[in-house]
Amino acid sequence: MSSLVHWLHIYEKPAVASAGSDQFITRIPMQQYRHSIAAMGGFDTASAILPVDRYQGEQVLNNYIGNRVAIYAANPSVPIWEGIISRVTLSAGSVELSRTLDGMANRVAVLWTDGASGAVYSAETTDDDSIAEYGSIMQVFDVGEMYTNSASFANALRALRVAELGNPILSVFPVPQPDFGVYVEMIGFYHTLMWDANEVVTDTDDTNIMTRYLTDAANPEYSYNDDIFYDYSDTSDIAAGSITANTQRRLGETTWDLALRYAEGGISGDRAVVGISPTDINTGLRRAYYRLANKNVEYVINAYGDGRVRDIRGAIVPPYEMQPDRSIRINNLSLGDALTGYITRVEYDADTQEVTWYTDNVPTMAGVLNVRVNIVSPATNRVQKARRAY
Repeated sequence: MSSLVHWLHIYEKPAVASAGSDQFITRIPMQQYRHSIAAMGGFDTASAILPVDRYQGEQVLNNYIGNRVAIYAANPSVPIWEGIISRVTLSAGSVELSRTLDGMANRVAVLWTDGASGAVYSAETTDDDSIAEYGSIMQVFDVGEMYTNSASFANALRALRVAELGNPILSVFPVPQPDFGVYVEMIGFYHTLMWDANEVVTDTDDTNIMTRYLTDAANPEYSYNDDIFYDYSDTSDIAAGSITANTQRRLGETTWDLALRYAEGGISGDRAVVGISPTDINTGLRRAYYRLANKNVEYVINAYGDGRVRDIRGAIVPPYEMQPDRSIRINNLSLGDALTGYITRVEYDADTQEVTWYTDNVPTMAGVLNVRVNIVSPATNRVQKARRAY
């Protein structure tokens, strides 16, 4: 186990706090901390065990679902990961209790086909108190074909679903555990783009797709969480000249589904990334981004060396600082020329101080590096496989 302590800083819920000024609540040391970061999206997932007493554990279970968090390691000023708490699991003496945002819906609509006018989208039923606390988390329930009294059924269904799913879902399992424990799971802010299940709308304007989906306050149907999880008015990191298109959304696609669809088409024939930026330490705000991928070589590894990743100046990169959306150069291959791969994802394990990084099938990697590369932890000298998806 690493001697480097990782701290969980807990802040107010973003929906409750004023933009850019959510209040700090507490910090807790963590055990078995892990995180992942993706080029598409940004901070992805994280998890840890919290060494707390019963009172603190129940406090986390009951009060901190949906709260903003930041993870700190060696540098107390810059977090290595941030997002919100999505699930807390508490193991007591005879039961295991879990509360989660997964499956939650405080805004519900129903979609059906009536055989005459095609897809019909109901009005929405909301739990306004829940929305004010957690932000809008929407689900669209597709009930297939309905004809007689369709609207009556839809109204009853959405009222029931909001009543059942409007707050974090509690599950209780009879799983006797000898030891008390609290386990937290966290998601990055881009996951909140999955909470807008867009209605049946045909876009007929010719606006920049990403501006419309991610920042356009003139089209509130794209996001009910304006300025809650990021600054909805900040378009400074949305690429100019991006693709324009008319779209129909008939399946309750989320804002993230639509943004990812068009991001994968690239910008002017080159690779693009989309997501939510880290919090600006000066303003306390985040912003959406849609821009060209950063293909610059920022990391170097010796193909037949000790497996340590270094920056371009030769300094060893701490495993918790390694990032995707940049390239890594592999030196000293027998074929002579160095090869370069674009990193799409990193996964960090604090206990072992190991990082796993993934590249995809870019042309310079094809064929030659269809192998596994060993990464050795500087702290433990343990070997881990860096898998590549080809």
